[in-house]
Amino acid sequence: MNSDSFEDGANLPVVGITIGDAAGIGPEISLKAAVDADVARVCRPVLIGDLRFLKKNVVDLRLDLDFVEFESGQNKQVGLIEVIDLENLPETVVLGLDAAVTGKASAECIEAAVNLWKRNEIDAIATAPISKKAISLGGYDFPGHTEFLAKLTGTQEFAMSFFAEKLRVVL
Repeated sequence: MNSDSFEDGANLPVVGITIGDAAGIGPEISLKAAVDADVARVCRPVLIGDLRFLKKNVVDLRLDLDFVEFESGQNKQVGLIEVIDLENLPETVVLGLDAAVTGKASAECIEAAVNLWKRNEIDAIATAPISKKAISLGGYDFPGHTEFLAKLTGTQEFAMSFFAEKLRVVL
């Protein structure tokens, strides 16, 4: 996709970013992706997860960010992170601990993202890291994202791939 084709940013594809497992690195990665200038040049990122938990992360990470509820068909509000609030996490989450509640919540984020995509409210999905053990504890019997997304979308043939930008070190 060539970002030069977007004159004012209003026509950027909307990418739903699930926040992953709340007990892991997913929420931090998601927040940083949502405010990254390179990301903003090519898409309109929308976080999918628990807003109260995201606000707590902003405080813990000492970030100066604010949120607004995502509205399909509306223009992005500059300077605000758009969120679809699932209100699916408890007040306290123990970091680094696989738990049914965080596994269930991360799976619900993925389900919500697929439903938003099916309704054409978002154009694509990006997923933050989940815990395979936690989603299993949460009642979901999938080895990972790939199989889960395939089931939710009715995809019969699928494969996983990873992409990374090659780093250049200048000494």
